[in-house]
Amino acid sequence: DTPDSLAAAARTPEMAAEAYLAASLAIDADTPSEKAWLDELGAKLKLAPELRRGLEAAARMTAAPAV
Repeated sequence: DTPDSLAAAARTPEMAAEAYLAASLAIDADTPSEKAWLDELGAKLKLAPELRRGLEAAARMTAAPAV
C-alpha cells in the first residue's frame, strides 16, 4: 500500500495512529527509503511529530527481543 491509500483509509485520528504503528512494526526503517516512506505516511496521516516518535518507540519496544 502507498502512504496515500493508507491515509485515505484512516477515518479517525485513532485509526491514523494505529496505521502508523502497524507500519512502524512492519518496517524496520533502517534505510533512508524506509524512513522516508514512514515520514511520508506520518505526514499524510497528519500525525504530530511527537506522536510519531512515541509510536515508533512503542514499535521498537514491541519488536525488541526479550532478555
